[in-house]
Amino acid sequence: MPVFQFEAINPGGERQIGLLDAASRQIASQSLQQQQLTPLAITEFKQKLSPLRRIPIAAICGFYTKLADLISSEVPLLQSLRITLDATTNPQLKEILKEVHSQVTDGRNLSAALADHPRVFDTIAVSVIHAGLEGAFLDKALGELVQLYRRQQKVRSQVIGAVAYPAFLLCVGTAMLLSLLVFFVPQFAPMFDGLRERGQLPLMTKMLLAFSESFASNSLFVLVATIGGVMAIVHWFRKRNGARKLLSLLMRFRFPGQLIGHLALARFSRLLSALLKNGVTIDRSLRLCRAVTGNPLLAEAVSESADKVEKGGSLSEVLKSVAWISNDFTETIAVGEKSNRLGTVLSRTAEIYERETEQQINVLLRFLEPLLLLMMGSVMALFILAIMLPIFNSSAMIN
Repeated sequence: MPVFQFEAINPGGERQIGLLDAASRQIASQSLQQQQLTPLAITEFKQKLSPLRRIPIAAICGFYTKLADLISSEVPLLQSLRITLDATTNPQLKEILKEVHSQVTDGRNLSAALADHPRVFDTIAVSVIHAGLEGAFLDKALGELVQLYRRQQKVRSQVIGAVAYPAFLLCVGTAMLLSLLVFFVPQFAPMFDGLRERGQLPLMTKMLLAFSESFASNSLFVLVATIGGVMAIVHWFRKRNGARKLLSLLMRFRFPGQLIGHLALARFSRLLSALLKNGVTIDRSLRLCRAVTGNPLLAEAVSESADKVEKGGSLSEVLKSVAWISNDFTETIAVGEKSNRLGTVLSRTAEIYERETEQQINVLLRFLEPLLLLMMGSVMALFILAIMLPIFNSSAMIN
């Protein structure tokens, strides 16, 4: 039950401050009046949550699913929120739902109460829930949200899973290379002093020893420079211009450009389809999708489309002017607009692009993994060869 902090005046005219358990502000005010206290201010006492802990998307989808099941069973909204709140196990989400339930009890709209927590309930979810409330199909809107987030999680998991193993190989290979340079190679330097003085040390071995000595003596500088460089790249990439320039460069090439483009179009199609199916107007849907496309180039095109559509223009005509968007996609959009079934067409288009993206990632993995293993093996072979060549030469001279 929510806790409210109150400030009131007792019959003697003295000011009192305290905490009170109540289901809503109205009930808290009535309780104070029954105690012959005149309330001056009643505010909900909020427990500070850790900003570092993020609420898992699975917990949010669980909330949507339970609420949709209860509403479809004709349970009133307030009671459904109360039951869902009691069944929630995530402590952060539970505290947020307590506040939402309190505000809805006071007469506030559910979508407006959820909008106060943008880190948990994004603009897409708030808009879909608002449309579901206005159209009296909240249970269907919540079910559509659950499917949307689960599909997004599936695509995200596929991408992360595809990148994880190559990234692990790259990190392990880099760690092994640095370990060899710092700890292994210097152990052989005294053995090759005589060959170096006589000028009989192979060039490959000279280069390896020189690089190892330089790296070991300047390891702190290299570490600081690496960290600074990574931070500078991340800062540059987070700025809109930096991300846009990088994407513009990658989109010029067929291999990464097609994969990035399909990922962006699949996400855009899925989000726009969910909004249109739940009664959100197309201009409003485009403005919402603009902020969550994840691709600055697509966001610019969507923003321009929203302005044109609001003035009576066509979405497909605007997207045709974007060079990296294929004609197949724009023609599909045009067909959906003419048949007034754009939401359904976009949903099917998203499924097609998601399948194509999954296939492209699988093909990429088949080539990337052996390529990384080959690179690691080649580097190790060069290390061993540079160390063993002087030993072989010395043995040959002795014989």
